Parts: sequence; C-alpha cells; structure tokens
Amino acid sequence: MTEEKKGQIRKGIVAVEVVLAAILLIYLIYGIVTKNSNQMIFNLLATILVVAAVVLNDIVEPYLIKAFQEMDDFRKEAYKKY
Repeated sequence: MTEEKKGQIRKGIVAVEVVLAAILLIYLIYGIVTKNSNQMIFNLLATILVVAAVVLNDIVEPYLIKAFQEMDDFRKEAYKKY
C-alpha cells in the first residue's frame, strides 16, 4: 500500500474523531448556554468519543493500512499484548 493511500486512510480516521469531538463540544456549549444539560448524556458522549478513538487508532487503522502484513511474528505478538 502506498504512503499516499495510508495518509488518506489516516485523514479519514482523524476526520471521524474530529466529528465526534465536535458533537461533544456542541453538547457542552448547548448545556452552558441553555443551562439545561444532562450529566449522564455528556458522560455517555465522552465515553463514546474515547472508546471510538481507541478502537479507530489501535484496531481499525492498522487493519485498513495492512500494518500487520508488514510485521514479523514477534512484533505482531508484542502489538497484541500492548
């Protein structure tokens, strides 16, 4: 896979993370402006953001850019243990 293609995939993943962060920020601003916010919803949105970021960066991105195909067995095991 070319570096250009890898870069496009990484940019797409960053774009998804930015959209999720923007949703969280919009809800935060909404809560401040209207003084009507639900802490549980905010915590849920924040949790979704963090979990999605971890899954996207640690599982989806290496799979899409085929990073495991370029690794030897020792590095694959080390990555999985991490």
